[in-house]
Amino acid sequence: MTNAPFTVPQTWATQSIHDSLTSNNPTLDVTANPGNIIKTNFPALADAQIVRWHYFNVDCLGQAYGDILEDYPVPTVIGHPGPHTVNGLNRFKQVVIDNLFPSLAHPIQTGATVLGARLGARLPKVLFEKDTVVDWPRRSGLSLVSDDGTRFLVGCVLMASQWSSSRLERSHFYGEAATLPLRRVAAYCLSTDTRYGFVLTTREIVVVRVSGTAHDDRQPCRIEWQAVPWDASGPGTLTVNLAL
Repeated sequence: MTNAPFTVPQTWATQSIHDSLTSNNPTLDVTANPGNIIKTNFPALADAQIVRWHYFNVDCLGQAYGDILEDYPVPTVIGHPGPHTVNGLNRFKQVVIDNLFPSLAHPIQTGATVLGARLGARLPKVLFEKDTVVDWPRRSGLSLVSDDGTRFLVGCVLMASQWSSSRLERSHFYGEAATLPLRRVAAYCLSTDTRYGFVLTTREIVVVRVSGTAHDDRQPCRIEWQAVPWDASGPGTLTVNLAL
């Protein structure tokens, strides 16, 4: 492996970023069955085009970041495999923060350091935060935020009993309700000037990319999405952590 641009103590067990991000997610024991999704009123998204993000896949990520994913070591993080009891949204978010995000910390730090060195710039430190206000009263359930307050990722957190991406394939049956979570994340993106977000449920993550602008009526908003199962793992597999 290529040496990382900072020191990893030799006493730490290490693995490639790719292996770290494609390991098993903790298992969940879900007991909650919350109510319906709250509608987000955001006029700029009324005529948004919603399409599958076909180019968000493991091959495209490998072409863009393959050397970083394979050649740079990060410490092996061993968390509690579960099952973790999830009896509500707050508990689910805490399980993700305590058991999923720690395995992202070193890969994000290493990747940012390598990219910063290549670009000749220092990239800001980032961390995940819970329930941050993006545009009162809207709150991003989970966000990736830099040390200067810039939001790179915004997210909506739901239970699988509330919504799944399969509804997007059957929007003719579910109607507007099928796209509500995507529109909510897109609203968060437009409010924070980022293009990227996600919907996280107890069964999957749906990554979102927003194109167009709310400030130009001639260019309506375009929302692209791609779903990744919670239990996806292994080499050559698009996983929740790799997607994030």
